[in-house]
Amino acid sequence: MYNNLRYADSDLIDYYTYQIKAEESKYNYLIKQAKKKKITIAQHQRLSDVLTEIPTNVLLNKTITGCGATHSEIHAKRNSIIIEPNLPVIDGKCAKHPDIFGVKEGVTKEEIVAYLKHKTDCGYHKILTTPESFPKVRSALYEAAERIYNDWFLLFDEC
Repeated sequence: MYNNLRYADSDLIDYYTYQIKAEESKYNYLIKQAKKKKITIAQHQRLSDVLTEIPTNVLLNKTITGCGATHSEIHAKRNSIIIEPNLPVIDGKCAKHPDIFGVKEGVTKEEIVAYLKHKTDCGYHKILTTPESFPKVRSALYEAAERIYNDWFLLFDEC
């Protein structure tokens, strides 16, 4: 949305300004709600047992690993970028889920754009990347004319 300001007709500047203020208000409301709400997961449960999908604009303080947050996002019905600090996790998830595209050192922007252009079996694109390779992903999304801030969910996992 903010990217549109560069191209906005001067008559639409007020429209975008109000849209930004509305998003900020919504964000502040969601932060207040998240602070009030605590979700507890029993030892035998996974995150997907208590949340249908990870909400947007929320900091999910899991305190433990292995509760299924990455699994939940891989199966979420939306385009996702999952930032993982560990290459073995990226390699393992990509081997297990053929629709996932892993981005790390050696993967080019052109390869990412090619992935974005092909249809996946699940209907959504899932990109796992290291923090260091995220700028390549962002650049490829812009090149492919993807609306990164509107149509993509970003999960910082274990970062």
